[in-house]
Amino acid sequence: MKTKNENTVKDQNVETYIGVDVAKETLDVYRTNDKATRQFPNTKEGSKQFLKWCKEMPPTLVLCEATGGYEKNFVIALADAEVPFRVVNPKRARDYAKSLGVLAKTDKLDAKILAQYAAERKFVPQQMPSETSRQLTELIVWRRQLIATRTAHGNQLEHVTYMTVV
Repeated sequence: MKTKNENTVKDQNVETYIGVDVAKETLDVYRTNDKATRQFPNTKEGSKQFLKWCKEMPPTLVLCEATGGYEKNFVIALADAEVPFRVVNPKRARDYAKSLGVLAKTDKLDAKILAQYAAERKFVPQQMPSETSRQLTELIVWRRQLIATRTAHGNQLEHVTYMTVV
């Protein structure tokens, strides 16, 4: 029969991975060791609720996908709370799901796949870049988008024909 201390030591050694499917309005989450699922609003308050929920079983790692910026405030909240996290390329996560034969795609299922991916790959947590670095990165991305748009419009202008109306 196990004593209370043996159970506590065992529980501390269990790795807990949380997958988070980030959408514009929601955070769908899945926790590996107890298979718990939850949904939180993708807001400052929702991030606080998530962090409170995380305290039940502190995660080894929280894994989410880059979602075009919807993950930004959530990841900042994780970094500020010193919760280990990693943001992955959505294509890699999708390829991982396909390798498991999972072709269906729902928010809950994506969260589960992300948690399994984290548990299998044992990702190293990433560090949050400084505010200045994040702003510079956003400006560089914006500049590249503007240049691509300017180039596309320039290419379209080459094929414009003017018709005269009589």
